[in-house]
Parts: sequence; structure tokens; C-alpha cells
Amino acid sequence: MNFEISTSISPSESPPNHKDKSPRPRHRPTKPLTATADPRTREEIRERLRLQQGRVFLASFDRPNIRYLLRDKDEARSQLLTFLADRRGEAGIVYARSRSRVDRFAADLRAAGFDAVAYHAGLSAEARSSALNRFRRESGVIVVATIAFGMGIDKPDVR
Repeated sequence: MNFEISTSISPSESPPNHKDKSPRPRHRPTKPLTATADPRTREEIRERLRLQQGRVFLASFDRPNIRYLLRDKDEARSQLLTFLADRRGEAGIVYARSRSRVDRFAADLRAAGFDAVAYHAGLSAEARSSALNRFRRESGVIVVATIAFGMGIDKPDVR
């Protein structure tokens, strides 16, 4: 069974091997976090990290302010521009499946008068940081990104 967790540790230490059965120091607080664990996986995490007495906090991932709209793709560029026309000035995230599509869609949106920035791993760290900061701090910025973008974003006005 595979699972992904993040554990709070001091920056000077290397991340723990979660399959390692060696004893954990009792004085170090541990907080495993996961967004996708089913009950069986949560129990396995507790066993492997020897946290049977630890408290578990569960919360819904339901975000009523987020809507997923699925439509058949006919002419992606024109469909996107039509969708965004009624939402001009609102923040949003547009996902594309490749870096080249991200760059192309961001350019198309800017040409149509939208405040759009590209975000993907092929950009410099400075360009990614600038795009992220603009998205977080400014109103109406649309980020066109590959699917890794958006995790951990806490912005209430995203469409």
C-alpha cells in the first residue's frame, strides 16, 4: 500500500523513512498529514509511525465556494474566453496539461485583455514566485498552470 504524508520535523533533520520500524524518540512531536487516506491507510500510518495513541483529525474536502464544471471540449480557446467573459476581474486558475499549453493559454488570455500569468516547473524560481505572489495579493489575476499548482492555496475569491 502506498501513501503520502508530510511530517513536522526540525529543518536540520532529514525526513523520516516512514517504513522504518526503528523506535522513534518519545520527546519529538510528530504530526503526519495526508489529504487522501482512507480508513485502512490512516490505520497503517498510525501503526508504522507508532502513533496508536495519537489523535486523528478528519475534515471534509468539500469546498462550497469551488465548482467543477465539466464540458465537452470543442474549441478550447474560444470556450475558455467565453467562460471567462462573464467573470472578468475575478481571480481564477486555468489548468492545462502541458507547459506549452500553459504558455499559449496565458498569452491568449493576456491578448484578450485578462490579467493572466503562467505557472509551471519550466519557469525560473523567480518567475514562479512572482506569479504566485501576484495571484495571492492582487485581485482578478488568472493563473494558467499545470496541475501541480493550487495545492495549499488559500484564497477565498478563486473561480
